[in-house]
Amino acid sequence: MKLMTKSKILLTVLSVLLSWHFLLGQVSTFEKVYDYEGSEQAYSICQTTDGGYVLTGLQFISIGQSKIFITKTDSLGNEEWHKIYGFPFGNHGYTVKQTNDGGYIIGGYTTGDEVNYFFSDAYLLRLNTIGDTLWTKRYGGDGPGFIFDLKLTPDGGFIAAGGQEVEGIRDGYLLKVDSVGNVEWEKTYGGASNDSDHFKAVELVGDTSYVFCGSYHFGIDTSSQVWLLKTDLNGNPEWSQTYGSPFYDFGQGVVLIPEGGFLVAGATAAYDPSLNYDTYLIRTDELGDTLWTHVLVNLNQGSNIRSIKAVGEDGFILGIMNNMSVESIEVELRRIDSEGNIMWRNFFGTETEKQIVNDVILTSDGGFVLTGSDHRTDCLGGCAWLVKTDAEGTLVNIEGPINSLMEMQIYPNPTAGILNIMLPTKTSKGLQLRVYDTIGKLILNKKLPDSHQNYTIDLSGLAEGNYFIQLINEDGTRMTNQIMIQTDR
Repeated sequence: MKLMTKSKILLTVLSVLLSWHFLLGQVSTFEKVYDYEGSEQAYSICQTTDGGYVLTGLQFISIGQSKIFITKTDSLGNEEWHKIYGFPFGNHGYTVKQTNDGGYIIGGYTTGDEVNYFFSDAYLLRLNTIGDTLWTKRYGGDGPGFIFDLKLTPDGGFIAAGGQEVEGIRDGYLLKVDSVGNVEWEKTYGGASNDSDHFKAVELVGDTSYVFCGSYHFGIDTSSQVWLLKTDLNGNPEWSQTYGSPFYDFGQGVVLIPEGGFLVAGATAAYDPSLNYDTYLIRTDELGDTLWTHVLVNLNQGSNIRSIKAVGEDGFILGIMNNMSVESIEVELRRIDSEGNIMWRNFFGTETEKQIVNDVILTSDGGFVLTGSDHRTDCLGGCAWLVKTDAEGTLVNIEGPINSLMEMQIYPNPTAGILNIMLPTKTSKGLQLRVYDTIGKLILNKKLPDSHQNYTIDLSGLAEGNYFIQLINEDGTRMTNQIMIQTDR
């Protein structure tokens, strides 16, 4: 038996202490699904002043009936309260923000007492800190209207962006209200011969103007471009620009560049006119003139950027949906630098799963949180989905149900690099193997072969130190053990 030196003993003690620090939450990551026995889709999330989160979206109650929901969680995603709002029939929450008094405001639409979507109105709900309604207001004209995004303004009011049908033509919709929802001004912009213009996002440009991002259509359902509109504080246009191909392109979000100008995110069908979209980034100057564009082609069924946020002055984070097949949608978290170059990419989902991302934000600890919907088999019609990652976009989930299949023996441990894993029985399908370092960074992620009981893993390329090895079964059960790499063994 090889004796361990004092330094090796000290290293082991320190490693165990580091491991317990890791297990007790040094890296705050988690994945949560919220199932309210219907079908839920989360569309927006914000971090609250207490370190928790609040998300809103759509909750189906029955055929023809849906409600706006809001779920408040603690910092680990554990639900604190959940409430639903709206009129008897169609209601939808698209965006939520925390207000200066600790309450919340939600933007979306409602059909009121009408079943038909064509009677929908843009809708704002103002809530207190525990979700009780302070006021609700409906806006717009006789045609359908909706709010996709809103921001708090320095005067205590709100600026909102969406769409509004006017005399059978849908235009981009801008709405400015005071702190209690009274209209200060509302405006529509768009073409004269189309029915699908809208704005998906709004940002404040200093204290002098707004910029809105969306889609501008050209009279045919399959012809549109990304649209950027800059206005003064009264909604009067300063300039308007469109970008894209002759096919179907659309804008999903816009962020301000610290040195000036904007970064616009969306999707383009330029490389596949059959409407298999690719992710689309447009960098502009302060007047909206193009400086560069980036398109990342998806060779499967298409991709589009669902959310973009700035990460301080260090680049941007993108939430992306990659359509892998008719049955499968892969969620991608992509970090890019100020020139649009990819810094890292992480993926969520498998070949047999369908998960949707609608919003991504930067969290106070430097990580990221994304929300959307989970359509795995135990979520009939979809469940609201919340994922918290570390600063590298990694989800380190060391918890989960454990069954006899997942009882594994690992040897030798410590190891010089070659690791043997023995299970009590053969697996019917391959397991997923993940290896993390002690700060939660994902080092290795691979699928193991089917119908095996013993596996040999080569970790000789890893540096000396402690790691966590995790096996994940098809039904989500998992086992996580600590291993040590010692190259002089």
